[in-house]
Amino acid sequence: MPPWRGLGPGPFELTKAQHEIGHNITVITKHSEGCESFDASLPYEVIRVKSSYDLIFSFKAMVLYFKIRNNKPIDVIHNHGFSALWLILFKKILGLKTPIVSSVHIVRIAQFFNVNRVDFSDLSWRKNKVFFKKFKRFKKSNLKTLLQEKIYLNYSDHLATVSDSLTQEINFFYKKAAPVKPVYNGVNHHTFKAFNSTNSKKSANDIELIFVGAINKRKGEFDLINSLSQINCSNVKLKIIGEGPERENLKNEIASLKLTESVSLTKNLPHQELIKHLEHADVFVLPSYSEGLPKVLLEAMITNNIIIVSDIEPHKSVINESTGVFFKTGDVASLANVLNDVIFNIKNKRVLATNAKEYVLDNYTWISVANRIYKIYSKLV
Repeated sequence: MPPWRGLGPGPFELTKAQHEIGHNITVITKHSEGCESFDASLPYEVIRVKSSYDLIFSFKAMVLYFKIRNNKPIDVIHNHGFSALWLILFKKILGLKTPIVSSVHIVRIAQFFNVNRVDFSDLSWRKNKVFFKKFKRFKKSNLKTLLQEKIYLNYSDHLATVSDSLTQEINFFYKKAAPVKPVYNGVNHHTFKAFNSTNSKKSANDIELIFVGAINKRKGEFDLINSLSQINCSNVKLKIIGEGPERENLKNEIASLKLTESVSLTKNLPHQELIKHLEHADVFVLPSYSEGLPKVLLEAMITNNIIIVSDIEPHKSVINESTGVFFKTGDVASLANVLNDVIFNIKNKRVLATNAKEYVLDNYTWISVANRIYKIYSKLV
């Protein structure tokens, strides 16, 4: 598997797809142990930078850009996160003409509102003194990150978001942001084997739920196990895959609810191993309070899982009544009711999984994402 530090799964798959449609690509990313042999096997150039700090990496990436530009023309710089921050910041000073397109996977100010379940489009929140004080503390403690976010959102030439809701959030919080267009996330459908109910899914007498994500409360994992405790069904098992600061608290909560026989906790897995778990599960549950467009949701859809998600806007941009089931965000009783309905009618709900897989294959392959991004490039060059 690829060394994911720096060259993450999403950018890696996107770069592969861009190469497939004919782009000549040079990747500048962080160094990872054992990366040399893997990078040498790729059909495009990868330059690794040894740096643990984002700002130092960004500065070194800027220096490398000018070295590369001396040897070959560069039509577009595609930035992920804060990687091209120095280039973006000093673009005018340096006389940089190359357009910069930035992928956006999260808007941090909006995430704060979503986690606290406040509708940021309703300005009445300003009248809530307790919330406003909490918001000011958040901005102060995250000043560096928010400043970096403001720079790359305002001064890139174009923004490519992974969901419609992120586009709305940028337009609300950053009035001077660069032009923005959703291109969505993707999946590599070649990675997933064809669904075979005889050797992949569990037996009809045993139903497996799966959750994949960071253990940080924002993902709603505590709501999930509390809803599970309200279900009277002994043949239901829940597998939680992920790591995070709330892992020990979650483990204790599972024990206090007497769910240790029903719930298993697994740390982060290599991607190929994760795919096997998704293919083996029956129902994928994502009770998040805030998201961009999680790639794992698309992967769960393409592996024929019945999808249960919170009713936040990013989920609504992918899931509808023919591809999954919604519950009210943060409402344990609502989630328990939905779980009960799916579990006791699982054969009838399988059509949702079939529809979800077809929808992803039609709309969310990395090739389709690469083509949408190419349209943005074409307008800038």
